[in-house]
Amino acid sequence: MMKIQKTPKKVYLAFSGGADSMFALHFLLQGRKDVTCLYFNHKTNFGKESLAFVTEVCKQAGVKLITESLAVSPPKGCSKENYWRNARYQFFDKYDDAPIITAHHLDDQIETMLMGFCKGKEQWIRPELQRQPGCLLIRPFLEVSRKEILDYLSKYDIMYLNDPSNEDVSHPRNRIRHNVVPELLKAYPGFYKTLKRQKCQLKSDTKV
Repeated sequence: MMKIQKTPKKVYLAFSGGADSMFALHFLLQGRKDVTCLYFNHKTNFGKESLAFVTEVCKQAGVKLITESLAVSPPKGCSKENYWRNARYQFFDKYDDAPIITAHHLDDQIETMLMGFCKGKEQWIRPELQRQPGCLLIRPFLEVSRKEILDYLSKYDIMYLNDPSNEDVSHPRNRIRHNVVPELLKAYPGFYKTLKRQKCQLKSDTKV
């Protein structure tokens, strides 16, 4: 049985149309939450397709969708991922009348922990993050694994987008996701339970 943190009645959802956010949207609507989706278009090659998809999903679900697009391309030489993340969070910061839910899950927690360790940092994703007065991020799915999410989507026959950039292992997180974590879980299949018991996500925070 999935263990999920309680959420308020009215929420925003950081929405991309990917597996994680499609799971989050369906789960919240099943719980009769008042959901407004927030979609940030990074203006990548995949942007038009994802915008069309999330627009149709929200229309079919009867959910309000608020979108914003990247105004200026990342400057040459800077980290695109960091630039996109900062722009996305600046968009989220405009909506402070209800908490914003992000669909981070247990596998994201493992990836973040490993990336932090490699940099000599103790790094975790907290269940809640107060970015500024009034802007609260909630991560209620941190004890749900990626496999549980995919099983849920399959059970309810829910379609989702696969962003091709998520398969690019030139990015450190993707390489850890596809090459390191599967081997870690083969060697230590009980690692999920260990991580849940430790409640490590309460100690500090990451920028994701």
